This record gives sequence, structure tokens and C-alpha cells, in this order.
Amino acid sequence: MRIVKILIALPMILLFGILRLFATAISSLYCRAASLLFIPMIILLILSVIATQWLAVGIIGASVVICFILLFTIGWIEVELEFGQEFFKGLMHG
Repeated sequence: MRIVKILIALPMILLFGILRLFATAISSLYCRAASLLFIPMIILLILSVIATQWLAVGIIGASVVICFILLFTIGWIEVELEFGQEFFKGLMHG
């Protein structure tokens, strides 16, 4: 029975580890890209407020909210992959 647990757990640990690595890499790239885009967006936001272009302010605000929702989603996926990996490690050792 122990060998069956190991044969089931090892590929799942490897799969969750690879998926977690990809999610971490995507999160890192996304954070770098978002940090480069937030500076011009803040400048455009200030110019939109000065020119009283409230539609532009709403669009910029919506895009910032979408960026944070995507970042939260990526973080949530990373946490769930880590929990899955730890579950199968416990299955293999216990």
C-alpha cells in the first residue's frame, strides 16, 4: 500500500511544483510589467484630473482595479498549489 501511495504522490508533487514555479514566474513578470505601467498611468491620472476628464479617470481607475484583481488571483493560485503540494507530501510520508 505504501508503494501505491508513493507512486500516486510523487507525480502530483512534481506537477504541483512545476505549476507553482510557472505561477511564480508569471507573477514576477506581471509585477515588473505592472510597475512600469503604473508610473505613466499615475501621470495620466493627474493630467485627467487637472483637465476634468472624469471618464478618463474612471477608465484608469478600472484598469488599476483589474490589475490588482489579477495579481490577487495569481497569488491565490500559488497558495492553492502550495497547499496541494503539501497535502501530497503528507500523504507520501504519513
